[in-house]
Amino acid sequence: MIYDQKTGRLYTDDGEFLKTVYCPLALQAKDLLAIHGSLDRLCPSCDTAIRSIDGMTDEDMRDALDEDEDLCVFATPDAKHITVLASVGHREENTEGLPVIRTARGIEAMEGAYRQGYRLVIKKAAKPDKGGQSKYQIRQNAVTSEIEVAGDFRGGWWLEEDGDWRLIANWFFHDDNSPFPYAAYLVPRFLQPGDRVFLEDLIKAEWIEVWNQGNGPRRLSGVATWDGTDFELDEADRGDLPEIVG
Repeated sequence: MIYDQKTGRLYTDDGEFLKTVYCPLALQAKDLLAIHGSLDRLCPSCDTAIRSIDGMTDEDMRDALDEDEDLCVFATPDAKHITVLASVGHREENTEGLPVIRTARGIEAMEGAYRQGYRLVIKKAAKPDKGGQSKYQIRQNAVTSEIEVAGDFRGGWWLEEDGDWRLIANWFFHDDNSPFPYAAYLVPRFLQPGDRVFLEDLIKAEWIEVWNQGNGPRRLSGVATWDGTDFELDEADRGDLPEIVG
């Protein structure tokens, strides 16, 4: 199988789409709880058994989805039959053991995280695809961070700035096979201004750090400080960045 980290889409080796893999809380395999006598793990948030696909082949996955099309799955680096398409760049480590801030990439993940009690800091992550078949309009409440989404021109006229509501994105089209053009940092409600955190999946707008030579190494993660409404990314230690040539 082939897993695309940018879109969360899982394919067979010959390119057949299987399912989109996402978690409303952007949990990773290491966050799941072991189940005695099973390779599957338990989600500590929704109390659901999550299927391990480390040993599954394309055919195994097809059969599993035939039985349950909403099957929730996870894989680890030990997976035998999965090729991961990952982002290329410099990933910093959380050497200080700071609280980890996760990133949701997609409307369903954002809405799910809000329902779980997280505050959403939404940022543009890519250019909308003008040739896409799905359309969206997004607004957000500046006080609660709740989001409202329209997917139909006839039903979206009301998504405008109104009181505490702010328009995040006016109508745009999106190709479901490409990364969603907006992403959100999931901020715990207990976080206080001045708290330092580790952003494990930087949204694209904050990936590029320009050097005076014009080089722009991609930062995929980093340390930041919460100011109450947004994160201020720490300046990277240039001595730790890989050499960029060309």
